[in-house]
Amino acid sequence: MSRETLEREALRARVEQMLEEAWGGVNRHIETAAEKMEEAFRLGQPVWDDSLELHRLAWQAENHLQRGELPAALAAAEAAEAFRHLPLFARLNRVVLSNAGRAQALMGRYSEALACFQELYLLCQREGNRPGEASNLNNMALVCCQTGDLDTAHRLFLQALDMHLERGDLRGQCYVHNNRAMFPRPGEEEVALDWARQALELARQADSIHLELMVLDTLGGLLLRTGRLDEALPLLVDTVHKTRERHDLRNLAPAWLNLARALQASGETEAALRELEAAQLMLDEQNMGAERVACHELRAQVLEALGRLPEALAQLKLHLELKETILGATEQQRVKNLQTLHEIAGERRAAESQMRKALEMEALAAVGREITASLDQQTVLQRIAQRARELLRATDCVLFLKQPDGRHVKALVAVGGHVQVVLDHLLPLDGSLAGAICLSGGAEVINHPECDPRILMLPEEEGKQEFRPAAFLVAAAALVDAEGSVGSLLLWRQRQEQGEFSPHDLNLLTALAQQAAVAIHNARLFEELARAKGAAEAALAQVKTLKGLVPICAHCKNIRDDEGFWHNVADYVRDHTEAEFSHGLCPLCIQRLYPEMTAPE
Repeated sequence: MSRETLEREALRARVEQMLEEAWGGVNRHIETAAEKMEEAFRLGQPVWDDSLELHRLAWQAENHLQRGELPAALAAAEAAEAFRHLPLFARLNRVVLSNAGRAQALMGRYSEALACFQELYLLCQREGNRPGEASNLNNMALVCCQTGDLDTAHRLFLQALDMHLERGDLRGQCYVHNNRAMFPRPGEEEVALDWARQALELARQADSIHLELMVLDTLGGLLLRTGRLDEALPLLVDTVHKTRERHDLRNLAPAWLNLARALQASGETEAALRELEAAQLMLDEQNMGAERVACHELRAQVLEALGRLPEALAQLKLHLELKETILGATEQQRVKNLQTLHEIAGERRAAESQMRKALEMEALAAVGREITASLDQQTVLQRIAQRARELLRATDCVLFLKQPDGRHVKALVAVGGHVQVVLDHLLPLDGSLAGAICLSGGAEVINHPECDPRILMLPEEEGKQEFRPAAFLVAAAALVDAEGSVGSLLLWRQRQEQGEFSPHDLNLLTALAQQAAVAIHNARLFEELARAKGAAEAALAQVKTLKGLVPICAHCKNIRDDEGFWHNVADYVRDHTEAEFSHGLCPLCIQRLYPEMTAPE
């Protein structure tokens, strides 16, 4: 490989690293990211190719949108589509789609914007990109706000907020709180002020002047709407001044309109008209749809207040024409919104179902591994009860075992705040739900435990929350091994929060109960084997034998031990076997020792 080629490859690697760093900083410090992007593009001129051109177009879409230059942002995003054949496009597609969707929304093209956000949401969902999902739920909610569908919008805002809270994403939380405050439902204006103040605090924590100016404008508009003109006017004047200094057209447009409203409300009608005329030029140039509609309407009101009726009428006509073009199909758009959101919800449910099944299979496999790896019955059963509670979204889980007397069941494991008290009680086999399930060997769901006589009410523990059966659903499954039913596994779930148990839930509970039965069977087999082994070892300890060569004196017959000491035969044999000696005389020894006792022949 030539030196020139090596140098080009090294330069290309350096440029790509700079681009990665710049993209990573876009959402934190846009100015720093912009400097890195421009430096990377300058250095990359000698090795320029389609991939770098795609980077440039994606960056232009982002940069123009941040500055409020909507037609330029949309043009760059559309130009980037020509590079779909590149592997890099899959990585930058989120940037391209997001900027195209936001530009379309700001220009009043709500159907196109919603299509972009839907495609991007589903792409993020397939990739498991939770921040991307949350961001696009927020964007779709904004489209719903613009088309007047506030109830749907606020449901989407709350879903997005939950996702951002999961990750501790300050910027994401700031956007959602700000957007909720911008579009409060009737009667929520005071609550919206709290949302805006939360967003302002989050923007400052995230150290983002762009977000801070965005939220200050929202806060100023809310103060104006709630009659706090003395607070609103200076805040909006300062916000517009700072936004102009930064040439932040995206934030400037709504801030300018709010300032004009505040000036009109304070009686400074001529000043309000001057601000609106300047704002109208910028809005028309950038084709900001919703703001253009609002600006023409506001100019008509101000001109009417000044007595310039022909000009006011002309502005009102422009307002109505533009409103018809951009916002006229509100009801049809609401239907499209609902259709799109229904499709998204279906995709989401399917993805969540697949993920849940994968988690359940992994949990069952993990329990199987635990059963194989551990013979500690209590530990394994505790893990099974915990997994059952988590997977089936239950509040409490109890595992009961049939007792040796054949008339009772007793809780071996209890997980949850309401059921710990059951550990201290024996329940009748034929008069309790746990016993009835054990006897039946089956599984069932009890939707109305308050009406089931098998649900026994036990005394509440001091300091524990009262257990109210009507607020719960119960699912139960028997623990069945090769020899029959040995116990039962019961779950309690809150009716309002988690909903009813499904047939799939009952099948999963049955599978977990089956694994619990296997764990119990294995533990009992181990105990039996341990007892048998102990008995065998005890028996073996009683057996002592003599093996090998035994050194014995040829004359006195004493035996030498391993340490070199000599012992009497009787003592040695007694010490090394279980034999005991009884002493007597054989006939030959009697004749030799006691001849007088021997009868003559």
